[in-house]
Amino acid sequence: MNSLPLSLFAAATFALCLGSCGNEVPKGANPQGTGTFLEKTRTTKEIALELLFQEPSREVVHENANYPVSVGHIRPLASEVTTLRELPSLLMVPPSEVKITIPEHGISRSVDLHANFGVDAKSCADNPVGQTHYIAFEVLINGEQVSRGGIRVHGPNVLHQNWIDIVDKDGSLFQLVTGDTLVLRTSVTSKPEVDWQAAPFALPKVGFGRLQLRGQVEAPIEIASEGHPNILFVLMDTLRADRTSLGGNPVLTTPNLDRLAAGGTSYSQARATSSWTWPSTASVLTGRLPAGHGVQDMGSSYLNGEVDTLAEIMQRRGLATGGFVGNRLVSSNFNFDQGFQEFFDPNKNEFLGADVVLPQATR
Repeated sequence: MNSLPLSLFAAATFALCLGSCGNEVPKGANPQGTGTFLEKTRTTKEIALELLFQEPSREVVHENANYPVSVGHIRPLASEVTTLRELPSLLMVPPSEVKITIPEHGISRSVDLHANFGVDAKSCADNPVGQTHYIAFEVLINGEQVSRGGIRVHGPNVLHQNWIDIVDKDGSLFQLVTGDTLVLRTSVTSKPEVDWQAAPFALPKVGFGRLQLRGQVEAPIEIASEGHPNILFVLMDTLRADRTSLGGNPVLTTPNLDRLAAGGTSYSQARATSSWTWPSTASVLTGRLPAGHGVQDMGSSYLNGEVDTLAEIMQRRGLATGGFVGNRLVSSNFNFDQGFQEFFDPNKNEFLGADVVLPQATR
């Protein structure tokens, strides 16, 4: 086929399209499967390392005595309806400094640093009216300062309600290799002056979001064949089996599912790994129990980039991948987009219907 496969998306919260693309003449056998590879390859991005979770590689040079360096979440805008992403972050309330040495961990080439700096808006609610802070950051690679900036907080308001990307003056990502050192620093200037080691009010959450290393991977493109077909995976969230006519409902509620089951295989004893969205979806995508992929509760809703997903594995084997989501929980905010060349999800804190998602999947 000539493009990503079409996706039928009705009440589904998630549709995964895995398609072998291209209409060129085959040039060689696929050593990993039964189809045929083209000479042409596709460059894709993969997460090589999640620095947030590499505690052995992280040295805390100094930290705020009352707010130790830790892993948490930061949302730059207080509103729940926002296009700004809440990201897992290395929380570094000033004054703090952390040194990270890039470990081997399978990194055999230079990789791009994906990182942001931000202040959590809700955490500024207790900052007194008239109290101003300028919270600054620095980033050093191998002892050389490569990025610096800051965000001003005035009373309970953050004056820059957005993430600051850690990039060079041309907007390019910084590259790292095994053995490089990455130093992150935070500092603060306050008016009236405040001792941040002994402040009489709660201090804002400050830190570096994402902190991922991503590398390019060359993957062969393969033509679809009988032994290596296109795949469409549709996942519906919070749908009771007995509400479907396929599952025993006397009312005809799911005629399309019934038709699919009549021409295929239906499992009456299927079991989810959890009773709710995040851990169950992560299990479907990774083949792991919640304890294995780490997505277990509201505080650990981020899918670790070092865990291989179905999309990543299929992509390495020559399939084009696309994900189309109507559920705001299963979003790129929480790293559920890894392995997808194209990923569409709600850009606000909302749920989207088929009338919005379907055109994205079929265009």
